[in-house]
Amino acid sequence: MPKLEKPMSMINNLYDSEGEHSFDLKIGTTSIGRGPGNDIQIKDLSVSRNHAKILREGENLFVVDLGSKNGTWLYGHSLKSGQKFEIQEGDTIAFGNALVSEDRGRLLVHFQDHNAINLSPQKDENDNTLLSVERRGSNRENMELIYKLCLTLMQTQDVKEICEKILRSVLLCLKRIDSGSILVLDSETGELREISNHVRKERDNAEINYSKAVVNETFSSNKAIIMTDICKEDDYKLCNEIKTIGAKSIISVPLISKMGTVGVIYLHSVSSGHGFRSDDPFFVSALSTPAALAIENALLHARSKQAENDLRKARDKLELDVKNRTLELVTANNKLKELSFTDGLTGLYNHRYLMERLEAEYHRAKRYNHGLALIMIDIDHFKKMNDSFGHPCGDLIIKNIASLLKKNIRNTDLVARYGGDEIAIILPETKKSTAVEVSKKLRQKIEVHPVTCKNRTVKVTASIGVAAIPTDGVENWEGLLHAADNALYQAKNAGKNLVAVYSPVKGVRS
Repeated sequence: MPKLEKPMSMINNLYDSEGEHSFDLKIGTTSIGRGPGNDIQIKDLSVSRNHAKILREGENLFVVDLGSKNGTWLYGHSLKSGQKFEIQEGDTIAFGNALVSEDRGRLLVHFQDHNAINLSPQKDENDNTLLSVERRGSNRENMELIYKLCLTLMQTQDVKEICEKILRSVLLCLKRIDSGSILVLDSETGELREISNHVRKERDNAEINYSKAVVNETFSSNKAIIMTDICKEDDYKLCNEIKTIGAKSIISVPLISKMGTVGVIYLHSVSSGHGFRSDDPFFVSALSTPAALAIENALLHARSKQAENDLRKARDKLELDVKNRTLELVTANNKLKELSFTDGLTGLYNHRYLMERLEAEYHRAKRYNHGLALIMIDIDHFKKMNDSFGHPCGDLIIKNIASLLKKNIRNTDLVARYGGDEIAIILPETKKSTAVEVSKKLRQKIEVHPVTCKNRTVKVTASIGVAAIPTDGVENWEGLLHAADNALYQAKNAGKNLVAVYSPVKGVRS
């Protein structure tokens, strides 16, 4: 006796108690069919006159199809006519549009309601075309198609491409379906979003549309909704919307994956009722599981890619922020360094930096046997001008002299505020005679450059001392500084507004 394996996902709990009838099973044979001579008479056009029989042999129950037109179904398989198939307690058997389940020796017959999968179209007695004009695909062919589609779905991780392939395949197999849509749950909004839709071009009256009410109920209830012929449905809350979109038949199946329901496959026919064959719901239901898994994988892949992109953007932003922050720190450090070497009033280098550079330039000049000159400048009568015109005026005089000196020296020279009103200039690779000429020009520039302070013009002069190496008696950079300072005081003592050159006299330094 052939055995049927129960599928992982049974079509359980798809039927409520409405339209349910109970029959006691007798020992022996219980006949089922639409004809009046059957033990259980099911007056439904989808059920054949002599459809099937239930055999009770002791505690064992068997079902046998008697060559019915729409078939007898167990675990989603169409039973071969004339063969016994064992059924267990709780198993559900489909006879046309009626479902029969065994419960402790009794048969419970459930008739079609709006939540049920209709297992076959209701065929009118006078209509000989609905079930015969179309070649019925075998279970093997359907399984092969599902297998091939699964292989195809594995080749892409794009949700839209997956939905397009699923719909094309379904509409290729279900010739009576006019259009279909696949909707996927948007994790951000929590709403179903239509990803793909198709309509048969050869059918002018078919439109890309779907019943939102049917789709929403399919998704929320996790139940397939199959309506064979809308015209024969009872007055039901979904019918008004369905009539508005012009649907005659509907198949709506949830896409259930490991992480829950991810979407819905919706199909409908607008040309006529009975828009699908008896085994089409099983085919769509069987297809929904690999489709849901493929969509789930694609969604996970998309989220992973989005997470990678977000991480990359965050990393790039962090790198840019670090780079900008580093630049800010470098700029700030340079500014601090500049401030540590710069005089706040004049913008010249300060005394500390002057000492460091003078020492470095002195050693470099000695190493390469180059000349090096140092000029010391002191503003004449500065204390008197400061007392007469005030400290702001004194500061303005120093700033003007500093600016004038910076404009009239080489880029390689260094001018710094030595202290108070004294300013020093280092002239690398410069002979004493050249330094004297530079000093005379600077003295003249200062003399002809008066300073205006408080609407008064103040004439400014300066005394200048010059020292250079090689010079007798100068043996280090401190000696050069001391020599230039001595020359400055010699110029001030000689009458001011003069340039004095350090010239050592034996035993005396003046």
